[in-house]
Amino acid sequence: MKSLTSRVSLFLAVFFSVSVFFSACSSSKKEGAGDTELEIIEDIFETGSGEKITLTFCFPGDRRPSETDIGKVLEQLEVRMKGTLNYDLDFQFLGSYYSRYKIPNAINNNEPGDVYFCPSYYFYSLNREGLLLDLTELFPRYAPTYYSKFSEEDLAEVTIDGKIVAIPPNVRVAPYSTYALVRQDLMEKYNIPGIKTMEDFEHYMETIKENEPNTIPAFASSCSMFLLMQAGNYVPVFGWSIVMEYGDPEYRLMPFEQTEIFRSGIETFKRWKNQGYLTTDKDFGLSLALGTVASYIGDWESVQDIARQLRALGKFKIYPMYPDNFTYTSLTAGGCFVLSKNTKVAEHVLRFIDWLQSDQESYDLLMYGIYGEHYEMVNGEVTFPKGTIPYHGWEGSQAFANIDYVKPLAGDPPEFREILSRKTDYVDFEGLELDESLMDRVNDIDRERNRQLWEIEEGLGSGTYPDVSQFIESQRAAGIDDLIADAQRAIDQWRKNKTQ
Repeated sequence: MKSLTSRVSLFLAVFFSVSVFFSACSSSKKEGAGDTELEIIEDIFETGSGEKITLTFCFPGDRRPSETDIGKVLEQLEVRMKGTLNYDLDFQFLGSYYSRYKIPNAINNNEPGDVYFCPSYYFYSLNREGLLLDLTELFPRYAPTYYSKFSEEDLAEVTIDGKIVAIPPNVRVAPYSTYALVRQDLMEKYNIPGIKTMEDFEHYMETIKENEPNTIPAFASSCSMFLLMQAGNYVPVFGWSIVMEYGDPEYRLMPFEQTEIFRSGIETFKRWKNQGYLTTDKDFGLSLALGTVASYIGDWESVQDIARQLRALGKFKIYPMYPDNFTYTSLTAGGCFVLSKNTKVAEHVLRFIDWLQSDQESYDLLMYGIYGEHYEMVNGEVTFPKGTIPYHGWEGSQAFANIDYVKPLAGDPPEFREILSRKTDYVDFEGLELDESLMDRVNDIDRERNRQLWEIEEGLGSGTYPDVSQFIESQRAAGIDDLIADAQRAIDQWRKNKTQ
């Protein structure tokens, strides 16, 4: 038997395909390691005077800010640090194949790079390869304020074999939460009070279909497995398609395709397509802007990205789907920071992060850019200059995210902070041990399951209507029921041990 880290082992396969941005945070305080008076004096001299120390942060190359914009922002951050910290900030964007090749190659070749943005749970494999610095003592010592934001349960997510190996953002990500982006002018025109459920969304689409002949009600990706999972209050346990019902004290596992919400949801999606509610137009962003498509459902990050491009039109509003239902949470699904085993400036990286996460204005500068140039505040919301690509939202910046400082973007729900801070929870698998061969079986079968489930989802949008019953039977032939029975026995034994 091999003991695997809780949540990392169970949810490892989930996050390689899902990247989203926000959910709730946890703030129970903890004591950091104490410094001696001599060490405090040495720290003051090291950070406040003398030769500048360069801190090199590495990020992917997609959705990068312009060199001019990031240069201006980093220059102003260095000015703000003057007299407190004496650092040169070097942000490098390494391009494609970042996770699989660029990070390990850079560390193995001892290239300049102190801290790396790490997508999802990729830090698990980097640690297995011996490439990461152990932060267990360094994190609380050199970033005590930021460290105090996290509970023991939070830190368990970035702890492997008793060692903290990553620095998480101070937001819980909810990978399966879904949101509807809709034409608010049409909501008001037809007196539709709000959208929370699939039934509400169908009423909206039906109304648009009947009264707006030149507008298609929704884009086809609204046929989302994640929407069904949230509607049924299911929690993914292995991969994203072997689930349990949230709150089930017996932790009963099942293939998602064998649940009633899956079967009824597929029929609902088929009906939407047959009634002309959905379009498969790939350029749906332009269609939304032109008014030929009236809505879109997706995760928080994708909805925000689209909404950000449409805000100048002033027509759209975001509604959280099933806001009263649970969605499980993660700190690192959107990304985190890891430090190279080769860095000589680990304490300074942590001091910088602690400084940044202790000052609203500095945080705003890095995350939103220069006020008046990259963004403005209108009625308490962040707005971006028309006709420009926003500085905000560049890939990798999500690892700096802090729920204490995040600002609403124009068009976010008024209660957006409450949305990000409620109905999320960790699923407690603390102490569960799974045989490595069982995890291998899960990973082997999950790859093929995911491929076929995505084909079903895409087929619903295209109108090809794949045979779901055939998929269920093929999975049974592949051994899904036997796999779940074996996993269930392990969970049942774990539950029994917990009560003894």
